Amino acid sequence: MGGKLVVKVTYIDHTIKHIEIVQQHESEDVGLVALQQLPEEMVAQNNTEVDATTGASATSHALQAAVRDAISKSQQ
Repeated sequence: MGGKLVVKVTYIDHTIKHIEIVQQHESEDVGLVALQQLPEEMVAQNNTEVDATTGASATSHALQAAVRDAISKSQQ
């Protein structure tokens, strides 16, 4: 929590195709679970606004922000 989170997002034709966690500093508990589940949900829904993982809201919001940032950079 509060560490660096780096993602690589494959975004083609306004569609989130893949999200890879490149660097993270989460503990092996709920935060890590969020980083495993949320990318799949974001890809399936083609949206970063998925429900946060219970007990890992800070991690969930950080991941959402990182993916949104990567998408916005791809559109520049």
